[in-house]
Amino acid sequence: MTEGLPQAVEGGEFYPDFDRMSHMGIPHPTPLLSALLVFAAALSHGGEVIRDLAEINRIVERNSDGSNVFETVATVSTPVARSNGDFTIENETGATQLKERVSWPDKVADIVPGDRVRIRGDIIRGQNGILYTYARQIDVLSHGPAPLPVKATAADFYRGKYLYHLIRITGTVIDAFTDEIDPRFLFLIISCGRESIYVSIRKPETNDRQLLDLVDPKVSVVGIGARERGSRPQNRKGLQLHASGPSAITVITPPPADRFDAPACTNVNANVLAIMTGDIQRRKIAGQVIAAWHGNRVLVRTPYGISRIDILGDTLPPCGSTIEAVGVPETDLYNINLSGAIWRPTQLAVPPEPSPERVEFGQLVTDKQGRREIKPEYHGRPVILRGVVREQRRTYDGGVRLTLECGQHLASVEFAPAVSTPEDLGIGCKVAVTGICIMDVENWRPQSPFPHIEGFILAVRAPQDVTILSRPPWWSAGRLIAAIGALLGIILAILLWNLALHRIVERRSRELAKEKVGHMESELKIQERTRLAVELHDSVAQNLTGVSMEIDTATQLAQEKDDSMFQHLAIAAKTLQSCRDELRNCLWDLRSRALEEENMNEAIRRTVAPQITGVELVIRFNVPRKRLSDDTAHTLLRIIRELVLNAARHGKARTVRIAGSIEENRLLFSVRDN
Repeated sequence: MTEGLPQAVEGGEFYPDFDRMSHMGIPHPTPLLSALLVFAAALSHGGEVIRDLAEINRIVERNSDGSNVFETVATVSTPVARSNGDFTIENETGATQLKERVSWPDKVADIVPGDRVRIRGDIIRGQNGILYTYARQIDVLSHGPAPLPVKATAADFYRGKYLYHLIRITGTVIDAFTDEIDPRFLFLIISCGRESIYVSIRKPETNDRQLLDLVDPKVSVVGIGARERGSRPQNRKGLQLHASGPSAITVITPPPADRFDAPACTNVNANVLAIMTGDIQRRKIAGQVIAAWHGNRVLVRTPYGISRIDILGDTLPPCGSTIEAVGVPETDLYNINLSGAIWRPTQLAVPPEPSPERVEFGQLVTDKQGRREIKPEYHGRPVILRGVVREQRRTYDGGVRLTLECGQHLASVEFAPAVSTPEDLGIGCKVAVTGICIMDVENWRPQSPFPHIEGFILAVRAPQDVTILSRPPWWSAGRLIAAIGALLGIILAILLWNLALHRIVERRSRELAKEKVGHMESELKIQERTRLAVELHDSVAQNLTGVSMEIDTATQLAQEKDDSMFQHLAIAAKTLQSCRDELRNCLWDLRSRALEEENMNEAIRRTVAPQITGVELVIRFNVPRKRLSDDTAHTLLRIIRELVLNAARHGKARTVRIAGSIEENRLLFSVRDN
């Protein structure tokens, strides 16, 4: 039983692992947060400096604002934990727990228990709103022997007399269970008379049962008493004893060779009185298992009543078997129960189980006036409940829990992991369930208030204990709501589709109207240009032709006069010819549809090609027509036409290249010939 466990622990050789403390609420600061914390502390150094360790604890526990700078000389009582930098110090003013530094390097401070140090640090509020103490500077003054653990009682422990001191507690291990928050740790409950102390201890890596098997012996445990902050405390006041592992435990009195050699619980009233007076020596209960629930609980019918057995471990006896169990006696003030129990099968004559009684769930939890009234006499009795299944879910231990609607009340029905539910059982089914009625109440302990009764749980022992009376109608309220929702969705989709179509029609109508207006504008422009062309041709062009003919006649009649007359008349004729050409070009522009072209290359070709013959045009004008106004395009076409005509007439060019582009909002173009 005690193989592999130390029989003595010398002071100074054991130091607790504070990784559990960090996991339960003390944060690891990030480098950025650390720098900010140091800066904030530096700004407040002008306040009062704290030197009393007890005052540091009071400020931290009250979580009150005030001076946040401390400086003290103390002795290191535990080494710096490499996992999180925690360590403890003590002097004549008390003891406290610190973090080694605000920054977080890989190495820890070079201090060991027994070192006399001067520490400067800060009390800083963490991200969770709780105050913590950080050692900013550590100076080793001298070296000495490591402090020995102080022998303490449970009363001293709960008064906080040895808070953060290295202490030794002696008592009997009455229970052991894995921490549900961090499975790397185990909780031992040490009974010290009327008081019980929770010990947080790191589990062995190779043998988890090594500490579970400690239940029963009297032991001595060395650790640091600390208050859990920023987490869920496991016991009153949040006080726990933190130890590091099996080396923290010394077995004083080993358990008996026969673990089942314990007094039997035969007198319920006498045992309840013994428990209330602090006598919690292990007891034995023998009986028939009638129900199992919550993963580790069984209900046993004995000749002396009903007992709840909290099994140590994960192997439960089957329902209907007879067992004897040994554990720590507890009471719910109605029955004798066992916690931290071990069991083994046994042969035992048991009375026959009474026939199931059909009851209404309301009569178990209310009186005739409908007021809340728990009927504890139904605890452990087989009953039949009828109701409608409103919820079905898995429990943490792999079982199934149903919620039945029984009139105005909701009842919990629990299937153990070994009991399967009917395959066709679903939400809305009306069922009749046969099971054992279990009063849901915690055990009472001397240091605790009276337990609160939550209600009743119905434990099902076999799949045939559930009878489906009727199934929910196909057309249920849920399906009706789903159908209404689907119809509303379809109507909404139709409305949205109609709205989208309406918008598409409006947009298309606007586009068609715009196109029609543009077409009408284009037709009006063409008509106007044609009218102007006709008018110019019938008036200006004919007049200019007449002037040219008169000048030719005057030239012929004035042959005998001064020769300068001929020179001036020639110039006039040439000018008139140029005007006539220009007018012809203008008339062509007015009749031309080049401005209507969407492609500038085609517009240039239509403008230039009719004016020249025998000239090859190579056009690469990379300018979108829509970026040019009509006036700009018209001017551009006239300039290009004039340049091309000059090249053809005066330069006798046979190939003309026209190029253009827009660069940085500037229009660039060129006309080159060969």
